[in-house]
Amino acid sequence: MSASGKGFTRKELLQFISDKYHMIYKEEEQSAVTKTVPLNERKELINRNNTDGNMVYGDMIFPTYL
Repeated sequence: MSASGKGFTRKELLQFISDKYHMIYKEEEQSAVTKTVPLNERKELINRNNTDGNMVYGDMIFPTYL
């Protein structure tokens, strides 16, 4: 929740969502054997490749955190 306990300001909400996305992708990268191909090394599509970590499949985040 927000620091005030009364909800979020727009800035707090955006920061909260951003922090969660960063946490999810960090955990995914740490738990995956198949790592994410860096953007500058992707050949055809610039979409993120599928990995085998705990959190993300392709571009889909498992909804347990959001």
